[in-house]
Amino acid sequence: MNESDKTYYYAPPGGQASGPVSEQELRKLLEQGTIHESDNVIRKGETQWRQILSLIHISEPTRRSYI
Repeated sequence: MNESDKTYYYAPPGGQASGPVSEQELRKLLEQGTIHESDNVIRKGETQWRQILSLIHISEPTRRSYI
């Protein structure tokens, strides 16, 4: 993975942004429970933050493990 793959920043609602990370790294952070579906993500060059869930579609078993 090279630096050009790292195009996302993420932040909990009302929290400080972290990154940049790749989409693959976002998935891993979500699976590990480091970040959550309700956290926000923005891609370099975009102006609108959105929930991670709108970007990454996780499987139902993975989702249940965090509820």
